[in-house]
Amino acid sequence: MKVLVVDDDVIQRMLLVDLLGRFERVEIVEAADGLQAWEVVQDGLCPVLCCCDMHMPRMSGLDLFQKFKSRAALAKVPFIFVTASVDRKTIERAIALGAADYILKPVSFTKARASLDKVFHRIYERYSETPSATQKRLKIPPGKLIGYYDALGQQLIDARPHVPEQLSADDAASVRNVLDSLKSACITLGLWHAANMIDCVHELEVGLIERVLADVEAAIVEQTLDARKEFGIRELRSVETKDARAQEKDASTKGGEAQALDAA
Repeated sequence: MKVLVVDDDVIQRMLLVDLLGRFERVEIVEAADGLQAWEVVQDGLCPVLCCCDMHMPRMSGLDLFQKFKSRAALAKVPFIFVTASVDRKTIERAIALGAADYILKPVSFTKARASLDKVFHRIYERYSETPSATQKRLKIPPGKLIGYYDALGQQLIDARPHVPEQLSADDAASVRNVLDSLKSACITLGLWHAANMIDCVHELEVGLIERVLADVEAAIVEQTLDARKEFGIRELRSVETKDARAQEKDASTKGGEAQALDAA
């Protein structure tokens, strides 16, 4: 899960990166100001959280926040404002606009961790459904659910090479169908943030779609590994898989030979 850290103060940004790195599965994307952050988002980033300085050159934190709010796929991304401002009205305005929380500079690890703990609790809850909850909702065996995850991953892998061809042929409808199908499957399997990442494709551009689908694929792989761990189902290594297939083929051949002898 990717967290966007935006601050023109390098040291404060490094402190935040260090603090955020202590949370599980967090991948941090840094930006030096609001404009640079928005450019990264335009390139396909769909973060689970944005920790953002309030006062920056080129584009302020509040302006960046309002840009997020203006786009449906990003409107629910929680913002934690990081500010040296002791102006109560500025802080109250940020909270009124929907900010999740704020952290005062200089950053106190204890207070910042407490704020982040609360926000990450909500993030983890809505990032994806637990595999066991999905399995119970769909009323299928654990092994079959893992098969569904594998099938979704293969569907994405099969679709990716065709996207540039379809766009070159001005076949936007087919690309939209691919994205809609993947999004629907993600929602069905409880991969809520992955579905939201697909919504972050704001224009049909090859590079943007490729970056988003790479992130979606990573989310599917992560969920599959979680499911195997949760259900205690070990993945066969490639050598073991080949051996198993060879044994099946050998057994089938011997069975056929035995039938031929019986018939003779």
